[in-house]
This record gives sequence, structure tokens and C-alpha cells, in this order.
Amino acid sequence: MLLRELFEAPGKTAVLAFGRLNPPTIGHAKLVDAITAQDGDHYLFLSQTQKPKTDPLDFATKMKLAKQFFPSINIGHQAVRTPVQALEQLQSLGYTDIVFIAGSDRVDGFQKLFDTYNGQPDKSGNIPFKFDSIKVVSAGERDPDADGAEGMSASKMRAAAAAGDLESFAQGAPDKKLAKTMYDAVRKGMGVKDEVPANEILGFARLTPKKATVKKNKEKFDEPTIADKIAARRKAAAKGDKNAWSSKKELNVAEDGTAEIAAMAAVAGLAAPVMTAMIKGAFKTGKGLLKVKKIAHQAGVKLSDKIVK
Repeated sequence: MLLRELFEAPGKTAVLAFGRLNPPTIGHAKLVDAITAQDGDHYLFLSQTQKPKTDPLDFATKMKLAKQFFPSINIGHQAVRTPVQALEQLQSLGYTDIVFIAGSDRVDGFQKLFDTYNGQPDKSGNIPFKFDSIKVVSAGERDPDADGAEGMSASKMRAAAAAGDLESFAQGAPDKKLAKTMYDAVRKGMGVKDEVPANEILGFARLTPKKATVKKNKEKFDEPTIADKIAARRKAAAKGDKNAWSSKKELNVAEDGTAEIAAMAAVAGLAAPVMTAMIKGAFKTGKGLLKVKKIAHQAGVKLSDKIVK
């Protein structure tokens, strides 16, 4: 053994993968298995892109779900948005060697990318990362056309969520216990709203919808009505005004009527003489007496002898 080898720190290997996980699937669970099958410290970094149709889950939600689904490895980092940034982050943590896990169809592309950047300066002259070795390894094959859970990709799960198919969506979840939580989060991110109220889904009776109401504006009059004038005179009389009932012309009361008759006429929508005749006829024959009393009550009039004689 060379002398320098005795004093050099042993190499540190980081094993990682980078993915969208929108949403996490059982396919990602197999990716995690491929990561942990390698010797080293294990990481899974997440993209931070968010679009309603293709990336409905935000970064924070993905982080929370991924940590629940895959507790055995280190999940993501807020400062990492790309695979290159993931390697920069790992170099800052002191790692000397990298094993990157990728889909079988992307192994060559990632290997070329990392070899191009490793130890090489960027446009500003900085070297993003420099590792002793970077090896890209296949995570294995996946049959996208397989039946059931085996073929449940993230895109198929998003389609199931958009269609309101929780059963199909749950087939692709790494943990069925969290399927409903993730399903709701995906639908929320996609902007999908349930057409059927939750109380109906649960078997409860439908809530009575609110009735539409039309606000009716109060009618405005240029001049006060007879009823308004009567009310004003009553208020004045209550304050001790002896002349409150003196002017009949202002109230537009017929010569053979009184202020009380005018008030009843206003309530009934009749002329004062007609109201007078109705009152007298009711008390003379007994016909319509109940109606007259009701009008008097609405007008606030007491049927005195002066009125009915």
C-alpha cells in the first residue's frame, strides 16, 4: 500500500436517481429498490416543475408523499432542480463517486451528459462537479402495456384521477393507504372539481339548495302617500299638536269622510266615499264586516261611532 493511501480519506459513494414523481407510483418503488440495491448512501431527487395537466403536484406535496412512501432513502433537496444540480449538491457533501440510476432507455444519454460536465468548466469558467467516477446504471425494464398495477405509469394515474377513477388510480399507488390522499392532491392540482357533492357520495341526503332571491327595491315616491300623511299626523297628535287633524284638503279626504276613513281607503286601495259606503253597509247588514274590521286593523284605525254612523 502506498503511503499516501494511508492518509487519504476513504471514497464516499452516493447512489441516486432523479424523477418527476408526479405522482409517485409502484414503478418508482422499483426505482427505489434499484437505488438501495447499490452500495453507498441513497438519494432520490425530485423535479420542481408544476403544470396542471402533466405535473399537478407541487414540490412540497411530492416531498411529503415520497418521504411517506420511501422512508428508507434521502428524499430531494429544495436547491436541486436538475440532475446536474443534484451532482453539484452531492459533491458539496463530500462524495467522490456517483452511481446514477436511470430508466433503461436513458442510460446512454445520462452517461454522455455527466461525462461531458465532469471536471469540465462551464461558460463562466466554473467547474460544476468533479468526481472520481460517475456510473449510470439501468433501473430495469418496465412494460407500459402490462395489465393492472404493473403497467400503471404516472401518466395513467393522472388520467385516472382526471376521470374520477379512484379504483384504477389506487392500483398504481406505492401504498394503498395513502392512495386517496394522493388522488385528492392530484385532482386538486389538475383543477378537477367533483360534480357530485360529497354528502351524496357518502350516502347522505342531498342538502336543500338555497332558493334564489331577488332583492326588490323599495318604491320611491315624489310625494308622501295618504298613509304616510296619516302616520305623520298621528305622530304630531301624540306630541300634543291640537291641529294635527285639522286640514282635510292636505290629506285628500273626501268631504264626507274623516282622516281615519282616508287611512282605511289607502290600505284598501279605494276612494274615501267608497270606503265610507262599505263601512256603513257592513255595519248595517253585517255583510263584509270581518273584511272592514281587517282593513281598519291594518290601517291602525279604531271603528268609533263617529266613523260608522
